[in-house]
Amino acid sequence: MILTEKFKKVEKLAKNIKDFMHTEIELIKLRFAEKLSKLLSNFLAVMIFIWFILIFILFTSISLAFLVGEWTGKMSIGFFIVSLLYLFIAFITWYWREKLIRIPILNGILRQLFEKENGDKKNQ
Repeated sequence: MILTEKFKKVEKLAKNIKDFMHTEIELIKLRFAEKLSKLLSNFLAVMIFIWFILIFILFTSISLAFLVGEWTGKMSIGFFIVSLLYLFIAFITWYWREKLIRIPILNGILRQLFEKENGDKKNQ
């Protein structure tokens, strides 16, 4: 009699451990899905923001090229000067790409992936 009771307790314990493991796996899946959705939604928001900034820069550049063209008397010189400005910005960006682009992006992704579960919002 005592042996069957112990066997039933061990059997119940094994079932509880199995249920606990299934629950933990589901929790890990849900946490991963939440972090992935946050990461993708932030990526999409940034892409939309960048799209509008690029449109703004495009129209501002054209306006600036026309303005410089009027000042110099030749539109081609205005567009050339604006293109040189962008070439200068491109070289500066390339030189500082690690500090300006890669590290901030990496930090943002890591911050989102390893955000504490208790709702640590101070770094967002």
